[in-house]
Amino acid sequence: MNRADLISYCKSYENVYVDNPFHDETVLVRHNKNKKAFVFIIRHEQETFVNLKCEPEESDFFRQNFSFIIPGYHMNKQHWNTIKLSQCFDEAVLFELINRSYKLTLK
Repeated sequence: MNRADLISYCKSYENVYVDNPFHDETVLVRHNKNKKAFVFIIRHEQETFVNLKCEPEESDFFRQNFSFIIPGYHMNKQHWNTIKLSQCFDEAVLFELINRSYKLTLK
């Protein structure tokens, strides 16, 4: 999956919009109602990273079991995980984590 496909997938969620608050290649996907971001798509040194909110008790599980998941890049490491998109070999895991992040940020 590439960056454009990821943005398109995230836009398919109900009542969300794409934001570019930093005027660079960073893209946030936010809830319309509460304006909370559930996906941060970041370009850094030719790599695309995806920050996703995660339950603290589950974040370490994903990091230990999937080499493409690391502690949240420029985020609270307890509540956010980062996926290295170029190394992500399991789109089902990526989609599941996006869905979890979406639900965690609804409130």
